[in-house]
Amino acid sequence: MIIERLVFRGKFGQSDAIVASFRDWKARIGARFGAPIRLLVDVTGPLFTVVVEIEYRDLAHFDELQRREQELYGSTEFETWFAGWSAVTASATRELYRVVD
Repeated sequence: MIIERLVFRGKFGQSDAIVASFRDWKARIGARFGAPIRLLVDVTGPLFTVVVEIEYRDLAHFDELQRREQELYGSTEFETWFAGWSAVTASATRELYRVVD
């Protein structure tokens, strides 16, 4: 199993806008996406952190869904959604992990 973590650091006090946008994305696209998605927020550590965690069966599944996601990037729906949270994001990282348990 592969876990992807998209870690966003919101501008001061702005993480709620990021959470709301990803909840909306999960509600509209999550069921069609083909992989479980979780939203996490900070309890300790850097403030205003939002993590989007996605589970993939393996790297081939990750690759397949990345290609499908690329098709969304040019759509008006994606551009509107992206504009709703990108302006309040200070930084972001992408992490991939292989589950070994």
